[in-house]
Amino acid sequence: MQIDQTNVVIRARSFTEILDLATVLMREHSMPITIAFLAGALPWAIANTAILGFIPVGAFEDAVFSDPIDHRFLIYMITLPVLVFLQTPVAGALLTIYLGRAIFEDKPTWRSVGRDAGSLMPRWLYSLGLIRGPLVMMALMWLMATGNSVVLVFGSPFLFFSGLFFIWLRVTRPFLPEIIVLERSPLRPPTGSKSFSVRLRSRSLHGPFTGELFARFVTASITYGALAAALFFSFAWLQNILLGNWQSDVIRYWVLYPVSLWAVAQFSVVVRLLGYLDTRIRLEGWEVQLATMAECNRQFGDLDVTPLPPVVAMNALPASGPPAELPMARLVDES
Repeated sequence: MQIDQTNVVIRARSFTEILDLATVLMREHSMPITIAFLAGALPWAIANTAILGFIPVGAFEDAVFSDPIDHRFLIYMITLPVLVFLQTPVAGALLTIYLGRAIFEDKPTWRSVGRDAGSLMPRWLYSLGLIRGPLVMMALMWLMATGNSVVLVFGSPFLFFSGLFFIWLRVTRPFLPEIIVLERSPLRPPTGSKSFSVRLRSRSLHGPFTGELFARFVTASITYGALAAALFFSFAWLQNILLGNWQSDVIRYWVLYPVSLWAVAQFSVVVRLLGYLDTRIRLEGWEVQLATMAECNRQFGDLDVTPLPPVVAMNALPASGPPAELPMARLVDES
């Protein structure tokens, strides 16, 4: 593999350039990206409907829209995006694995993607599904939805502050999915091993860029919110045209609203992966290492490098110092 013959310019990018490149990837790999994300997101979408779906159904049955500030409907409109936000990393794990192969391989097979996902499933389900909060938040919401008034009174503040805590974890450590499923860092390295654990690797990758990551999160939140609103109102307009019904109904908020949120979540997974690559370029100097490794290959023969995935076998690196093996390959760049 000629690691310097890439279809993407290996350089640092601004966030707007990352967004532009993400749209190119979405266009070039639209069907595989949709399939991979749908396979991971569909179980979570069904679970969300089981937990919160009764709210829009009951709201329209009770003609609640005579009261524009009905608390049940507001709870649904606010909590569903929070759930999708927390579930996106674990729901997009399969897509992250596919993109890791699609970016660095010509024709990734679904068998290889499924094999990687299966071998790493306990790790990313535990870290992204439990520790990062989506399963905890879903359980709390289910208890509140099926509980009595006492549960609502005492559970609401706990749910609110728990949600803020998990959101803060997601904001300050956004690249944990890539660390787990692409770098394959262990949760707890064996005793005496020099491997990077997930916690240490996350600290070394995110720590130097905390301020910039937060600024990108603010920009991304505005962008994703605008995209979700645009998609939702576009779907609603299409529904009105096709069905000739210009009144709000349960389908609009029971189906179209979640679909809009998950569509933006799919795009965010692609953006996050490109942001991860950009961060490693800035932090670890990929472009210099690639040029050096490519020249060594030409002069002394092929080096023993590990193509993505994993991006680099971090668990085989020394405990300090920059990564020694940082192979890159082809990616479409039309930005």
